[in-house]
Amino acid sequence: RFLERGKPGSERIVRLDQVLPVVRSVPEFWIDFKFFTPDFAEQALAEFRRAKIDESRLIVATFTEPALAYLRKAHPNIRRVGHFNVTKDAKTGLWRRHDGKTFAMREEAVRSALEYRDKYGLFGVNMPVSQGQTRPQDVEFLRKNGLWVSLWFVQDAKAAAAYRTCGADAFVTDFASHLRVEGQN
Repeated sequence: RFLERGKPGSERIVRLDQVLPVVRSVPEFWIDFKFFTPDFAEQALAEFRRAKIDESRLIVATFTEPALAYLRKAHPNIRRVGHFNVTKDAKTGLWRRHDGKTFAMREEAVRSALEYRDKYGLFGVNMPVSQGQTRPQDVEFLRKNGLWVSLWFVQDAKAAAAYRTCGADAFVTDFASHLRVEGQN
């Protein structure tokens, strides 16, 4: 165990080159660049190559649009997932996308995910579910239009059931037990 929650001083930072040999058999790896430069990305990807983990097993998910643009050009085989967020601005009543672009109607903002997909050649989007930011019908629309949809942070069983029913592909959660379907692991 690399991190034991709630115990001061129990956290230990583990380098990528130390952890990849331990988890090498995991089917897919989710990489989220909070910090990005092309050089930094290449260093991280080199660690996966050294561990003999093929790019086809990698998913890069990020808000960092320069990372999405760079990876599309330099590593087109790596699946790219853009963090995508739609909120209503209380002052203007407009719907605001994660990058600041505004829309008069919520549906327009959600549809703009298709433009975002095309701009960066996205495999999918990762959307928040807190405070109703992402609705089941948003997931259904995006899936019908060819996007893989991941949702974050799905923290309760009721939300997990609702989003699983509408076709969400993946969940980011602290409670994996909420996502289990009876009869499956």
